[in-house]
Amino acid sequence: MKPTSSYKRYGSITLFLMILTLYSCGKDDAEDKQPAPTKQELIQKEWNLVSVVYDGQPMMGETFMIRFLTDGTFNFNTPGVPDLPQSGNWALNTGGTLITLNGNTELRVTTLTQTRFVFEYDYTNHKMGSVNVRFTLD
Repeated sequence: MKPTSSYKRYGSITLFLMILTLYSCGKDDAEDKQPAPTKQELIQKEWNLVSVVYDGQPMMGETFMIRFLTDGTFNFNTPGVPDLPQSGNWALNTGGTLITLNGNTELRVTTLTQTRFVFEYDYTNHKMGSVNVRFTLD
């Protein structure tokens, strides 16, 4: 008995589906994925300053600049924020929650994602007591 054309077509479709299945299973998606950036790498990226909140009040009209550089140094322009170093070296703790500037000034990291970086600086003012300054960058 000779195969009819419908049997030939069924065989061709089956063979095509088998080849397609083998081809799609053979490719490894891991090659295409980039590893997620580390917290250190996230901090070092180019950020835009969105807001500075000084003891609960937004600071307006000041020209702020925050840069954490890849060589372990930083450059800030933070007028009106007393005792915050403007340049020097920075280090991130192993938990990724605390940045230390020049070995003695601490910045508490509250948010660090691909799209948002928020950190806080606390200092003591002789008139106001403890003051919190919150920097938000996108």
